[in-house]
This record gives sequence, structure tokens and C-alpha cells, in this order.
Amino acid sequence: MEKNVQLKYRLYRRRNGVFYWQENDSKKQGTLRTSDRREAERLLNAMNESHREPTLNLNLARAYLAAHDPKMAQRTWQAVMDEMATHGIPTTQQRCARGFQSKAYDQMRNKPLVQTTGADLLAIIHTNGNCVAHYLRRLHNLAVDLGWLPWPVLAKRAWPKIRSRSKRAITAEEHEAVIASEKNPERRVYYEFLYESGAAQTDAANLTAEDIDWRNGVLVYRRKKLGPFSEPCRLTIGTKLRTLLNNLPHSGDLFPTLSEPQPTIIPENSVAVVVSLELPLLVCIHTGTLGRSVQRPVGISSVSHRKHWVTAVAPCTKHTQEVRL
Repeated sequence: MEKNVQLKYRLYRRRNGVFYWQENDSKKQGTLRTSDRREAERLLNAMNESHREPTLNLNLARAYLAAHDPKMAQRTWQAVMDEMATHGIPTTQQRCARGFQSKAYDQMRNKPLVQTTGADLLAIIHTNGNCVAHYLRRLHNLAVDLGWLPWPVLAKRAWPKIRSRSKRAITAEEHEAVIASEKNPERRVYYEFLYESGAAQTDAANLTAEDIDWRNGVLVYRRKKLGPFSEPCRLTIGTKLRTLLNNLPHSGDLFPTLSEPQPTIIPENSVAVVVSLELPLLVCIHTGTLGRSVQRPVGISSVSHRKHWVTAVAPCTKHTQEVRL
């Protein structure tokens, strides 16, 4: 076949009867996966047209997509966020809905899925942290699985690897500083219980006296995140933990006022303390303005299940804005 210099691709057929394309400039070749000349010519014409008129090609693609799914050309990422917020157990749904309210997603929230490029996703990933990158990839995969994206925007290998920061457990000195600064007796015992048991914050706040098996020396409860039908958690009651439990109510909730936690404002010049039992853990830090405080998220250590209920605490001075260790 004579080479046509006006076209980017030309058509040829191999001995096996299959038609192939060849790029005229680079001589790069590829199969059209058909032995039918009419179909091969139609595919080649589409390739050449897409090269000569990229804008027209996009409009044609939208027209074909609209015939397949009328909403595909107009569906935005907000629709994917709303759909993901309906998946999982109620607490998972609430966490997703709360996470998608972040300003990090604003630049793609109202962007149509079919107009999204890999550069759009990478720009959000590179300017935000691991949490946004994790949820962004879940959104992308959900859109592909639902057929709302006709093809992946980023291949698996193109997604940047998530690298977590190192985390550590709270030290004995930091724990003692928190206990010394806490004036509420119930919260002080609660912090000591978390330090000794390594229980999750919400699980500990919801414990009742009926969860204690005094005869066998075991504390038995079910993890909230695992659901009501999961295997219960069993903790052996040691000497220190037994002393703490003996000072707690002998019926009903062990921590009555912590079942529905509310943020509190700590006094000036005190140590930063936990003010919310919901993850991520919040630390209240005095900003120097009377009657005001700020809350900062603090990660939970993944190194140990004991003595690790907070990973960042520091003296709260008059001008403290943020805790960094």
C-alpha cells in the first residue's frame, strides 16, 4: 500500500489475514484484531480522525457514551461520592460522608467523570495527604466498577504509593503529665484505663459493669467496628486494672458521662488532653484567647495495643498553635 503522508496511520495485512496499523513517522505498529477489511478501514479512519481533530473526537465520544448511558457525559465526581457514602455499615457511611466534605475534593467535585485526566487526580494527590489519596483511589475504582468511567483514568502502577509516617506509643512521662492535668475524676480514671488496657476509645467508653467477669478475672466486650456478631474481645484483668475497675460503678456504664462525648475547653497553661472519643483522636490545645480552643487530629499508634492511646501531647503554652513531636 502506498504511504499517504497526510495520514498519521496506514493499514496493512499480514500473512495470517489480520489487519495492522503502522504509524508513518515512527513506524510503530499494532494490531486491529480483525480480518475484515471494512471493519479495519473504519477503525483506521477513526484513529486518523482522532489525531487530526482531537476536539471533534471528544465530542463524538461523548455522543456515543450518551447513547449507551444518557447520564454518563454529565455525571460528576460528587455522584460517586454520594454513592460511596451509601456503602458499608452506618458508621462507615458517616465517615465517608464527613470525609468528602473536605476542601481537598472541591477542584474535582463538580467535574464530569469523562473529562477527568490523570493529571487532575495526581494534582490532588500531590497536594494532600495519605487519607485523600486513599479515598480518591477508592472513588476512582468505584466509578470504574459501576461502569460510570468507561476506562481507568490512572492505571494501577500510576497511583503513587502511600507512605505512612512513623508512629509511636505514649511514654510514661507523657501519660503522667496528662493524668496530673486532668481535674475530672471520671476522665482521669478513663485515661488510666485506656493506658492499662489498650482498648479502643469508643469501646472503653461504652463498657458496662456487666462486661466484667470477676470470677474468671476477664473483661469481655465486643469491638464496635467489628459488629455485634463478631468474636468478643477478652482481656485478662491484672493487678492494676483490677484496682481501677474496683473504683468504677458496680452496675451500668463504667463511664456514664463519656458514652456521648463532647469536646471540652482546657484551661490555659495546661497539658493538651483528649477531648473526643471519636476517631481520629482530637486534642484540645489552648490558643491564648480566653474561652477559645482549637482541635487537632492526632493519630493512633499501630505499634502496640497497650499504653498507646495518644501519640502526641505537649505542654500547652499561651501561644501554642499545634502539637508536633
